[in-house]
Amino acid sequence: MGRVRAKSAGRTVVRVRHAGALRQIPVVVASGFADHSSRFVDHVLPVLSRAGCNQGACHASQFGKGGFKLSVFSFAPEADHLALTREWDSRRVSLVSPPDSLVLRKATMSVGHGGGRRFGRGSYEYDVLKTWIAEGAVVPVGRIRMRCGSWD
Repeated sequence: MGRVRAKSAGRTVVRVRHAGALRQIPVVVASGFADHSSRFVDHVLPVLSRAGCNQGACHASQFGKGGFKLSVFSFAPEADHLALTREWDSRRVSLVSPPDSLVLRKATMSVGHGGGRRFGRGSYEYDVLKTWIAEGAVVPVGRIRMRCGSWD
């Protein structure tokens, strides 16, 4: 399984090879859909959820793990952003050298992590976090909103 992210608007062909067969899929990326930035609520928090970081058995436990506490299932995005970017002397993210960010090094087991390897270097998850950090690890002011579904 692979993922494709647009870098700019335009036309291209995605080539897929599987079981000896080659398929070519034409792709058109409209202007405005080629945003390759990583947004905190839309990209970073889902990556942390998928990796299991914000579950009760990990960093969303009552006291967190290893001095790092996240909200359960990203319920408090503002607090999660603060925990990632400001707490612990801001060592979890390195704006100067994103690959050296503790959050990436622990998730890839470049340094010890009690939760084990969560994703690999160069994976989609790694790239989302690295891009977000490289872009300044910002959260747009006033843009954090929780979307709740219907329980009908």
